[in-house]
Amino acid sequence: MRRIDAILICLGCFTFGGVVYLGFKAFGIPDLDAGIWSQVVLVLGLIGWVGSYGIRAITHNMTYDRQIKDHKEAFLRKRLESMSEAEVEALMAAIPNSSQSSSQSSSQASKLKLDSQANNRETPQI
Repeated sequence: MRRIDAILICLGCFTFGGVVYLGFKAFGIPDLDAGIWSQVVLVLGLIGWVGSYGIRAITHNMTYDRQIKDHKEAFLRKRLESMSEAEVEALMAAIPNSSQSSSQSSSQASKLKLDSQANNRETPQI
């Protein structure tokens, strides 16, 4: 965020508070009460904003977290593409999974290789 963006956000909040105050006065609420209620509206808005930020931080749904996840997926996809078929099969065999047989793991390795090649066309180069 640039400095001008922060200044504009602050001016927008200040203006919004003034508009809410004038709105309360227009409905016939006395000056002091209109000021108090406009403060209540602004504080509730601030609490809501901070709450939404906290929820996004806890659930890792922030821009930085998504960028890290996308980067890791792209890195692993690129790494899988650079592996030979034998290396992919060895990797799949090393993954502990008692429900799969060796034939299933080799077919799954081939499928992963094909999926990664298809997804490479959609993934931007890093």
